[in-house]
Amino acid sequence: MLDLLRTWWPVLLLVYVPSLVRTVMRIAITRSLRRLDESHPDDMPLTAGEWLAREIARLGLQWRVRTAVTDDDAKLSLDAYHPFQGVIQLSAETHFKRDPMHWAIAAHELGHARFHVAWPRLGRVTIAALFLKRTLVALAVALVIGNVAFALPHVTDAALVVLAACIVLHGFVLGDELIASAYAMDMLRATPGFGPSHVRSARRLLALAFSTYAVGFLSRALLLTQWPLVMALTRDAMVPPVASLTALGTALAAALSIVLAAAALTRVLVKLVKLPDRALMVGAVSTLLARPALFALLLLVWNTHAEPRFAWWVMLALIPVQGYFVLALMVPMLLVDLLVLHRFAKRWVVDITHRTAQLLRDYEAGKAQRKVGNLAIAELLERAQTSPPLEHRLLQVLHLSYIPLLVAVWLA
Repeated sequence: MLDLLRTWWPVLLLVYVPSLVRTVMRIAITRSLRRLDESHPDDMPLTAGEWLAREIARLGLQWRVRTAVTDDDAKLSLDAYHPFQGVIQLSAETHFKRDPMHWAIAAHELGHARFHVAWPRLGRVTIAALFLKRTLVALAVALVIGNVAFALPHVTDAALVVLAACIVLHGFVLGDELIASAYAMDMLRATPGFGPSHVRSARRLLALAFSTYAVGFLSRALLLTQWPLVMALTRDAMVPPVASLTALGTALAAALSIVLAAAALTRVLVKLVKLPDRALMVGAVSTLLARPALFALLLLVWNTHAEPRFAWWVMLALIPVQGYFVLALMVPMLLVDLLVLHRFAKRWVVDITHRTAQLLRDYEAGKAQRKVGNLAIAELLERAQTSPPLEHRLLQVLHLSYIPLLVAVWLA
């Protein structure tokens, strides 16, 4: 274990950097936003949600953009724009606040909507870039993890190219955020009664929000500066002499393969035919167990074949479960996080919303509105499971990337 830690401790630290940055940023930003909220009394003439509805009407977007307010009873409560449904979702804490900071949050989401309405093709590219970036990150991590074991030539170089492409794609995400903030500031400056102090607070809020994207981007880009370390770790293969499964290992591999085959069949057949309730239940359980089963199967069979093609099937199957391996790498630092940083963060992270008497009155008055919004977002989330269609199909294919491995294991 000590030899393993001596070899891998730089990797453990690097993998943990983004998580550490998120913790530090969360503390700093929540405390800054709380002070920003408290610096203004809730004396704006409208709540942020009312301003948003009025601004949508003023811009003539009422047929293209809808709003919904959600609270803790919703399946998901946050401030966001859902482009495929044309819905701006505001949390209750944002919607019912009467201060410039929360007006700026609402304006930022409307900025996203304006960008996607005015430039639909460019907006579609931005969405595709976000989905593609996530997919490519999973692919690159799977290639690196696999090549630590197999040390195939040029695979680590390919992973570097993929991660560099992810950085380029993330630029579209940052650009989308900047454009939305620019739209937001234009709308807020044009609002009567939104004075210079309000403008300064809104600008500061938007800058702090953008910093979460920018710092996260930079912390991940930092990992690429340490690529020689990754090259060194993938230079020599860890594959021992080809192993054979014992009788117990074969039985376990067969059981895991049945779970994975059932999950794959369910994903395919549910799109083609109407399955009986019992088959749907079996398929749902298999799908739920698919990732743990794949993780266990990989640990069982990764060194049972010597040919390079089998190594490629293993790396392909790693894509859906690469997060499990990253989590395993992070365990030593997660213990530090749990014992030290979590307690520190819990003590220093604050609620960004100053819950004034005015907010409580508006919140209670909007009970019916919150209930309608919760139902609307629940329906939206069900429809969003297959949106955007092209990216969703790509994710479905990646979920089935273990099929070649199953075939190779049992037909060899």
